Amino acid sequence: MGDYRTSNILGHVGLENLGFTCFLNAALQCIHNIEEFRQLLLSNYHKVISRLTPLTETLSMLFAEMCKSESSVAPNAFLHVIRKYWVEYNPGTQQDAMDFLSFLLWRIHAEVLVCTKYCMTEFMSISSDAIFFQESEFVVRNPNIKLSAHEEVLNAWERSAHSAVTSLLGHQLITFRTCGNQYCSYESVTCDTSLILSLDIPKACKRENIEECLDLLCNGNKSVDGPCPLCAVEGSTTLKYKLGRLPPYLIVHIKRFQQIGAEKKKVDTKINCSEQLNMKPYAMQGLQSTEEYELVGLIVHTGSLERGHYIAHCKREQRFKESSANIQLLT
Repeated sequence: MGDYRTSNILGHVGLENLGFTCFLNAALQCIHNIEEFRQLLLSNYHKVISRLTPLTETLSMLFAEMCKSESSVAPNAFLHVIRKYWVEYNPGTQQDAMDFLSFLLWRIHAEVLVCTKYCMTEFMSISSDAIFFQESEFVVRNPNIKLSAHEEVLNAWERSAHSAVTSLLGHQLITFRTCGNQYCSYESVTCDTSLILSLDIPKACKRENIEECLDLLCNGNKSVDGPCPLCAVEGSTTLKYKLGRLPPYLIVHIKRFQQIGAEKKKVDTKINCSEQLNMKPYAMQGLQSTEEYELVGLIVHTGSLERGHYIAHCKREQRFKESSANIQLLT
């Protein structure tokens, strides 16, 4: 694989570990590596109403410092804001990088929406401490209205509130629920907008690739406990999942931390991920402008659940590895 050497290339600096903050550093390095997202944060529009966009404002200042610095940066101010707004954060303890990233992206999405609406109107009264948004659209098909599944998915996306964040990172997870009773016509389509695609690891295998994790989600039917909402026959409905709208950048989460009863454990099954990913087999056809993806970043958790560490691998013109305060150039 080659040797590592420390790199202080301008714009490719590390983030200092402030004590159990490797989860935060790794996530920030990967989203900082997305040029469109970085430019969104570095734009000045949200500074006009910074009281409504405290997290976006602080992160933009951190990104600006990372872009101009020649040495590692300490994210003290950003961490202070995170402590205020991320209620699940417990300083001085191990944290889940995906939990943090999900909170961060949805919070920025909400603040960008607030900023957009504020700039479009002369006055808007809103508390930045309580922002609510809807993630799902649920549609029960009306037999008198002949809409195709494609039309329902497109309508759900158009009805949702979108920001530059969801336009860049948001995908739709489509759930089809049907009844197998020959005398029942029940069908429903649920369209969930998400910023992170979470995948289970198949239990039966010792070594997997990411396509097999996608197969587990998108191929085959899953039985549903309970009665059909229409005919009330017990256990007659099944679920099938497909991806609807795919974004320019797709964040995939392999669920390694699992709750089994009162115990939480880490699944150590190795997942192979090539540098090219074809999403066509898992998506509804005719909706996509993007189906082929190139790997540009990885967040890797090493060690155990109790004593672990996060590392980010980011790719631009060359491949970089970030660990605590140093970014190392892979040669």
